[in-house]
Amino acid sequence: MSLCAYYTYIAARHIALADLKQTAFQTVQRGVDEIEEWLHVRKVEVQTIANTSTVRSLEWSVAEPYLQAEVQRIHEFFFLSNS
Repeated sequence: MSLCAYYTYIAARHIALADLKQTAFQTVQRGVDEIEEWLHVRKVEVQTIANTSTVRSLEWSVAEPYLQAEVQRIHEFFFLSNS
């Protein structure tokens, strides 16, 4: 009887560990997907700003106020600008 209980315990433990592993993987994958989406959005924003005539003029006196306004408007740029 105890041998049967031991194998039942081992099987249940294996199933529980497999379920925990799958749950952990899914949680990590969701986090990775969120980070990738955040980076993609920031990349598109930077590309859009870089292609404006104000920034393309390469005149710092004209581009600086515009870029500062964009940093204020898009708060995520604070993280990128202070790297």
